[in-house]
Amino acid sequence: MNIIEDKINLLWEGIIKNFSFNAPMHKLNFNIRKIHEGKKEDFLVTISEISFYLFYDHNASRDKNYEWENTELSTFFYASNKIKSHKNISDSYNEGKSFDIDYNLSLELWEADLLIKANKIKINDEEFYLE
Repeated sequence: MNIIEDKINLLWEGIIKNFSFNAPMHKLNFNIRKIHEGKKEDFLVTISEISFYLFYDHNASRDKNYEWENTELSTFFYASNKIKSHKNISDSYNEGKSFDIDYNLSLELWEADLLIKANKIKINDEEFYLE
């Protein structure tokens, strides 16, 4: 495992305390609170230079307003270009047609996925360039 993956793995099962997405700046910010063995730890995560994102809720209707705060970050994966990361998603609103998505970050939020293609991630004070 590398340093980026080690840092991202610390965020698993944390609770998103606040969330903001700035589309014109291609930036996503969120705070994660992780409680492990009675110890509370907070993380500030900034994902920047985003060129693509897709939020896919497996059980939602299009009218649902997704609540980001106090949602568990079930898993968080980083896939470098060395690992080709395509996900095939079936779109029930488009007659079941599926499409491939190229991404390097995957966040699972209960039964939803946030797939992102970005160039940088910053966790607290450590910034990493993504492949």
